[in-house]
Amino acid sequence: MRILAVLTFAVAVVGVYLSVFVGFPHLVKRHWRKRFLARIKSSGAVCLTFDDGPQPGSTDRILDVLGKFGIKATFFMVGENVVKYPSLARRVLDSGHEVGEHSYWHRHPWKCDPFSSIQDLLKGKEALKRLLNLTNEPILRPPYGKLNLLSLFYCLRFKKRVAFWGIDPKDYSQSSALSIAKAVTGQLEAGSVVLLHDGRISNRRNSLELTSQALVGIIDTIVARDLKTLTISEALDWKEV
Repeated sequence: MRILAVLTFAVAVVGVYLSVFVGFPHLVKRHWRKRFLARIKSSGAVCLTFDDGPQPGSTDRILDVLGKFGIKATFFMVGENVVKYPSLARRVLDSGHEVGEHSYWHRHPWKCDPFSSIQDLLKGKEALKRLLNLTNEPILRPPYGKLNLLSLFYCLRFKKRVAFWGIDPKDYSQSSALSIAKAVTGQLEAGSVVLLHDGRISNRRNSLELTSQALVGIIDTIVARDLKTLTISEALDWKEV
């Protein structure tokens, strides 16, 4: 009986912990995401976003494609990569693109302890501000689009604008540029937020060039459909003149 009571108590404690640490922030996140996508939709723009960079061989190719078409995008950078490749991160900013936070180590907010999670965000923020001399409060895309209680507090404490996405072709797992482009263009419309990755792992099936190659087809479709493009912050601040 004592063992059963202890187990019951432990299950109850874990349940309360998960409800508070994960459950409540998840509900808040769902509300924020719905409101975020509605705001982007009202701008009528397509927002191209890139996560997990900067990474040589990928970010630079993506910048070349965007520059060719004169399109500005939003790059959510991992602080660890900014420290490794500061000149590439600076090139993103100097090219007129928006830079946003995406933590330092890209830890999953539900799969690490609370203090590691908040440290991940604070260290990522510090790396961006120190190495890129950012004076504003960068927009944030939480790792994996998830929040826990402390990362929710972080967002509220620093009055963060939190970004999500509407189209995710999972380009990091695709084996061809065509499959990535089709996964995006099949859903593309005014108000779409497209999630792509410039922080790619290079291997035989998943090369660094795929996302930049797919980007050409995606932008061709944007142009053919006469859709405008904006950065995330531009779309959130959009007001019809």
